Formats: sequence, C-alpha cells, structure tokens
Amino acid sequence: MCRCRRFRSAPTGGRCTAAAAFTGLNAASGGQRGMTLILTNRSSRTCYVYGYEGLGFLGSDGGPQPTHLSRVNVAHTQVTLRPGGNAQALLTWRVYPEPSSPLEYPQQVEITPPDEYSHLIASWPSEPVRGGDIATWPLSAARPGPVPTRAGAIQSAFNGMCMAVAGNGSANGTKVVAWKCDGDTAQRWTAYSDGTLRINGKCLDVTGRRSPSGHATVAQASGGRSARCRSTHLAPSSVPVPAMC
Repeated sequence: MCRCRRFRSAPTGGRCTAAAAFTGLNAASGGQRGMTLILTNRSSRTCYVYGYEGLGFLGSDGGPQPTHLSRVNVAHTQVTLRPGGNAQALLTWRVYPEPSSPLEYPQQVEITPPDEYSHLIASWPSEPVRGGDIATWPLSAARPGPVPTRAGAIQSAFNGMCMAVAGNGSANGTKVVAWKCDGDTAQRWTAYSDGTLRINGKCLDVTGRRSPSGHATVAQASGGRSARCRSTHLAPSSVPVPAMC
C-alpha cells in the first residue's frame, strides 16, 4: 500500500486533478488480488470526479511496463469531494503466471484522475501483476477522514530492531520500545493518509520531543503536531524517535 501527498482542485472548484492512495490489499481465491484506490481532496476547494481513473505501471527507473487496464462496466455517478473528502475505486488483478501472460513486477504506478492529463507517481505495493492486466471499478464516494495506506513493521537501519508497543498495550502513555523483530502484533504499525502512525487504535506520539530525555509513546490521535509522524527511525540510543513534520 502507498499514498501520494497532493491533491488539487481546479480554480473554479471543478474536476479534481491529482491524488492517490492505495489501501486494503487482500488476497482472494484463484490467485486474485484486490485493493482499494483512494483519492483524497487535499486542496481548499470543493471538486468532483466522475468515472474511471487512468493507471499505468512503471519500473524502478520510471520506464513504462506493460499495462492493460480494463474498466468494469457498471453504473457510476459524479462524486463531489469537499476538502478532505475521499473517493474510492476497487482494483483487481491476478498473480499466477501463464505461458502467454508472464508476471510483471511494477515498482511504481502512474495515476491520472478522470478526464485529466496531469498525473501522480506512487510506489506500487510489492505485488506481481499477471501480464500487466488490471481491472478497475468506477470511482464512488468513500468515508471521509484519514485512511490506512500501508501496514507492517518499522525496522531500525542502525541495529535491525523493530519498533514495538510495550506489552502490546493500548493505554495512553504506553511506551514504544526497540525490540527484536519477531512478527508480533505489537510491531505491526499502520500508516494513515494524515501522516500518523497508528497501532491498537492509538497514534505514535513523542513526550518531550524537544528534550534529550524525550521518549515515544502511544496516545489518542488528536491531530496535534507531535502525533503527525511521516516516518520513523531508531536513534543511536535505541529509543524510537519519529521524524516529525
């Protein structure tokens, strides 16, 4: 899963022009994969989307990869997005190779809003796509507010340890510690489209973030600056310290 950080509306509040976030990667039978594409209006104006987004796979060098986008023919309507509003579209593809359709391994994806030429490039989740064939449903209204964009462990580049919630707790003020990576649920964080990192219904926060004795905890998401964590690393002292925005 991944997210892109910008979304613009036309000056008159017309069509939405650029945004994308992926969320909800799920396996299904027959080697099929499904994922929801989320478009979020990050501008200060109301805009709308109608129909289907454009999508193209790219390699790690930014060069195009085979992409065959099919549009599922079902009824669709215009979706009006106020600032912060979301629209969604289901994407499906297969991962089992066939002699006539080898697997493609995209590293990036180019998303173009309906009836627009501007696009945004984002990282593609680590999933192969058979023959570059992918289907999309039309955009529809989605629940407003932050959406999950990626989940997994956060590992230190310094000592290989993972960021974990002590005792897998959920109480406000529970400490976040460095621990041996073992796949435990206490190490599974979810990044949200508002820039927060969350676990057990709470947000990563830093107490005394301007102090050398500051430490990381989990707390109720309040929208405060200290809870808006773009990325995380472990300091040399092995105390997890988020890179604040």
